[in-house]
Amino acid sequence: MDGPSGRSYTFEQLALLSKKFGSALTKKGFKKGDVFSILLPNIPEFPIVYYGVILIGGVVTTMNPMYTVEEITHQLQDAGATFIITIPLFAEKVKESISSVGINTVYVVGEAEGCESLSVLLQDDGEDFPENVEINPKEDVACLPYSSGTTGVPKGVMLTHYNLIACASIVTHESFMWNKEEDAAILGLLPFFHSFGQVISMSCALFKGAKVVCVPKFEPESFLKIIQEHKVGNFFLSLFLVVFFFFCLDFKLSCLLAVLVRLLEFIPFTS
Repeated sequence: MDGPSGRSYTFEQLALLSKKFGSALTKKGFKKGDVFSILLPNIPEFPIVYYGVILIGGVVTTMNPMYTVEEITHQLQDAGATFIITIPLFAEKVKESISSVGINTVYVVGEAEGCESLSVLLQDDGEDFPENVEINPKEDVACLPYSSGTTGVPKGVMLTHYNLIACASIVTHESFMWNKEEDAAILGLLPFFHSFGQVISMSCALFKGAKVVCVPKFEPESFLKIIQEHKVGNFFLSLFLVVFFFFCLDFKLSCLLAVLVRLLEFIPFTS
């Protein structure tokens, strides 16, 4: 679900559209081992593209939407990406970035001049979805996020299918971090292009049947309203946001007290 607009997909729609997307890519020549780049904020279409690529044996490489043209170009070249999707806001810099890497088409969620809309791909009949892709879980790379580049240029981190499933199994185990409560709503604020947001906030939540409330951009007042409106009760946050909550006690959120109680459970105090 998109927090600001309320646009949403059911689990059935997510599964169907991911297969339609995979079928559409197959028609365009995308095959097992090919790399698809995602440069998107946290929006409901992110998992449709993400799982659509992985289901047909492709590799997803995710990018920070704030990247410059040079940074986008570097990752596209380094990862060997042959397809890319973004939103209209970033379409121009992406078109500039692909000029030297052999990618001919920019796909967008929405409409942008000179780009092909995701909506067209999602109208695919699904007949070319490959049902029996041979996957070696421990060897085949599913996702290729990049490091922050603190020791040089960002470097690709090869995550196999086994890596992703193992992480989800650990995090969602009853003895560990989080388990789905009835009608749970999970905050999708930490960026999905980062492995933490991608695996924990997105994949683990969906794996457990929870609703993911996507927040594409942090804006204090609208952020709090989204939490209130969608009754979000499960959070994975950076330290900055934990501190932010403690300065929002004057904001009349009926669920905020419960959130603070949850946060306090994980904050160590010394006498």
